[in-house]
Amino acid sequence: MTSPTRPLDIDAEINVCGAETRGGPRTDHTVWRQVFAAAESDGGPGRVRDAR
Repeated sequence: MTSPTRPLDIDAEINVCGAETRGGPRTDHTVWRQVFAAAESDGGPGRVRDAR
């Protein structure tokens, strides 16, 4: 079996995203509310709903 992903190329990611991109978990509920709202307004199948 082969791995479905390639090894991470940190230098290439820095070139794409920049060296000052914030990392860490995305736990900002304001951002998630915006994501859920955008998905619900899309109206397409597979919409994401906030279960709270």
